[in-house]
Parts: sequence; structure tokens; C-alpha cells
Amino acid sequence: MIRPWITLTTDFGSSFYVGQMKGCLARLIPHAQVIDITHAITPQNIVEGAIVLQDSIPHFPEGSIHIAVVDPGVGTSRALVAAEIGPWILIGPDNGLLSAIASDWPVGQIVKLTNSRLWNSTVSPTFHGRDIMVPVAATIAGGVSLSELGEPLYGLAPSPISPIQVLAKKVLGMTVSSDSFGNLLTNIRGRELNALGRTMSSADSVTIQWIDKGIENRRKLPWIRTYGERPSGTLVAIVGSSDRMEIGVVGGNAKELFENERPTVQIRLATTEEDVDTILP
Repeated sequence: MIRPWITLTTDFGSSFYVGQMKGCLARLIPHAQVIDITHAITPQNIVEGAIVLQDSIPHFPEGSIHIAVVDPGVGTSRALVAAEIGPWILIGPDNGLLSAIASDWPVGQIVKLTNSRLWNSTVSPTFHGRDIMVPVAATIAGGVSLSELGEPLYGLAPSPISPIQVLAKKVLGMTVSSDSFGNLLTNIRGRELNALGRTMSSADSVTIQWIDKGIENRRKLPWIRTYGERPSGTLVAIVGSSDRMEIGVVGGNAKELFENERPTVQIRLATTEEDVDTILP
């Protein structure tokens, strides 16, 4: 018997809602292999959820099914969708959550989940993850085609992740999330820097800018390859394991350093003396 891979990504934290979704899966498709990507998405943070999916799903087998629930609009007119993205199937709200990974991979069939015969017999207006998405995932794992799930769609809601800006001597981006170590993840990825024909080194500089209590602050950071290259407590810039540029503190927590601020990031690709102190536009 083929044991399908099904993953869960939610903002449910340690609540019993996760157990209810897994219980529903166990009832409907007991032979499935269920993996938690994370349930620690900041509540209702669609950007963070989109980044987690974009960075995590490529590590899973072809044909795996991914349920994503970061859904502040649950119960409203927003659509629920199932989409073929790359070699995987994603199920979630059409609120931008699935759109970041869709920008990296070919997108095949997309359907709006309207065939209520495939859902749980009772559907809570506040828990579509359990009552609609899980039964749909079990149905797909059982061999039902996406076309039987509902109405065709021809695109997804726009990605909530702001695009980077590439200028003559610099790349502009922003911090968009954080990991469990307190590293601030940005919307700038190593592959995008490589596409510019540059291999980043210590000769390049990274400037961050943020506003704290109405005061504008700027700081120039060293670019490093590993955290072990600098002493403990150093604020640094690095491309992390997900190919995403991070702002981190060696042996510390950058998120705590900036509290609720999200610094703007400027990477200078061609540093000159007069360019070093240029204010961010």
C-alpha cells in the first residue's frame, strides 16, 4: 500500500486544534504519513506562513500533499483552493499564503473547493482546516482528481511578500519574518544575488535602517559566510540555510534587539567611498 505524505503548516501553536486535524486525518486516511512543518506561525501572519511554505516544501517528495492554514479570513468569501505547484499539491486559503512558492515553480491546475460532498458532514465556519481541507487532502490522496473538488481557477491571490528592488549599486529589501533563534529573515534570497552575477564576500557591505521611537537609525553590518566568523554579540548579515538573507546576532537574538521593528535592508553590490554613507531612498 502506498502511504501518501501529508504535511501540516498552521498558526495554531500548541493548541488542541492540531490534534483535531490529525485525528480527522487518522479517521479518513489512517495509512497516511503526516508531518508537521510547523504550527508556530505567528497568528494570522500570512507573510510568515508564505515564507515557511516557500522555503520548506521543496524538501518534500514529489506528489506530497501540503495543508496550510493561516487564515484570518476563515468563514468569509475568500476562497479555499487546491493547487498543483511544482510536483506537489497545496491546499489552503487563497489569501496569498500559497503564492510565494507558486512564484518559484510551475503552476498547474487550480480549483476552488466548492464540492461540499467531499467535506466533513458538519463544517464549522471557523475551522475549515479540519472540516474542509483535511477531508479534501484525504480525497486527493485516495486518487480523486483535482477537477472533482470544485470549480477551476486561473490564478492565485498575489504573494504578500514584497519584491526586492535592484538598483545600479545596491539591492533594497526588508525583513519579513524571524526564526526560532531570533534571526530576522529578509525577502532577499541568495539566488537573486547570484542572478546579478555577484558572489557576496566580506568586501560587500550591508546597511540596515529602522525607526525606533520616532528616531531613524542606520547601521552597517559585516557580511559573513558562517556565524563562527565573528565574535559573540556581533550583529551580522548572512545567507542562511534556506537561501534567504538573514540579520542575526552571533550567539544572540536579533529579534529581541529590534523588538517590534522590521529594519529595511540595503546591500551594496559595488562599494565606493562616496556610496558608503548614502541614505536609503
